[in-house]
Amino acid sequence: LYEDKDILIVDKPAGISMHEGSGITSHTLMDELHFYLKFEKKLSFRPAFVNRLDKWTSGVVIAGKTFEALKKLSEMMANGEVKKTYLLLVNGRPKQSGVITKKLLRTKMHHEIKVIVSESGKEAVTKYRVIHQFKNKALVEAEIVTGRTHQIRVHMASIGNPVICDDVYGDEETNREFRRKFRLRRQFLHSYKLSLKHPISGKNIDIVSNLPGDLEFVLDKLKG
Repeated sequence: LYEDKDILIVDKPAGISMHEGSGITSHTLMDELHFYLKFEKKLSFRPAFVNRLDKWTSGVVIAGKTFEALKKLSEMMANGEVKKTYLLLVNGRPKQSGVITKKLLRTKMHHEIKVIVSESGKEAVTKYRVIHQFKNKALVEAEIVTGRTHQIRVHMASIGNPVICDDVYGDEETNREFRRKFRLRRQFLHSYKLSLKHPISGKNIDIVSNLPGDLEFVLDKLKG
């Protein structure tokens, strides 16, 4: 999507993990990043992504190619200076817009990470607005002010509007319906826009990733 000597912004497909862990030992997006960059020059440090997406979430991710850019990007992420916007399809009819501020606690259940709403958790802020209301589903744009694990998925489920085809926090009956009708094999969640100032030059960067075909297909069918 974008590349210069300092940063690389790519469009992550659903189904590939960002990095090793939780039983994943090969073919990660980090592996592909290092494979791609080693043809440019010998690097004295390991380039890395500064934002993470779940395995079954698609969309925009950004990496620092130099030590200075990576350090600055990491600071910008921590300070909320990178605007991250997502598109998602949720169950039900949420309010037209809202801000969810429920604290989130990361837990481990049966060797898998699960995040719950808990007062003992970490601060988490999600802003959302409905872009299109279908009969009993809604296309939503969400901005995460904080970057907690599974944040959008847990926050939307917590207000009664879980992400469609989310196997962990979603509605099982709705998920079955969407798999049967639309052959949707993953959660309808896409990181579609990143807005930031370049970590070195300071110029404004707005990167947009269009909805992938499987998600676009679902919307087309719903719109009839």
